[in-house]
Amino acid sequence: DNMGEGLNVAQVKLIYSNNMRIEVLPQAIAVLAARVNTVIPIGQLACTLITSYMATCVGVSQDRDYVFAQYISEPLLAEAAAKLWHEGDNLKTILDLYHQAILGSRVNLSSSKGHRGEQIFPIRA
Repeated sequence: DNMGEGLNVAQVKLIYSNNMRIEVLPQAIAVLAARVNTVIPIGQLACTLITSYMATCVGVSQDRDYVFAQYISEPLLAEAAAKLWHEGDNLKTILDLYHQAILGSRVNLSSSKGHRGEQIFPIRA
C-alpha cells in the first residue's frame, strides 16, 4: 500500500539509514525533534540535521557561528518518528543520547525552569 511505503521512505530519510535502530546522536535528535517541537539543535549538530536528516534551517546567528534547526510540523515525518520511537530499544537510546546532547550544549535548552519543563514534558508524556 502506498501510505505504508511512504511511511517507510519517511523513516529512512528521517534517520538517514535503512536500519531502523537509533545508533547516533543526529538520528536520536531527528526522531525526538520531529515529535517534540521544542527540541532545537544548534551548531554543527544543526548543520548535520539540515543536510542529512530532513531538518529545516530556521536561523543563523549574526556572526554566522550558530545555525538553528527545527522540524516544522509535518504529519508524515511525525508518524515516521513515532514508529521509530517505539521500535525496540530506540526510546531508551534516544533519551540517553538527548541527555548527552544537553550536557554537551548541543541542543538549545531554555534557562527558565518553566520553559525547560515545557520542553521536557512532551517527551515524558
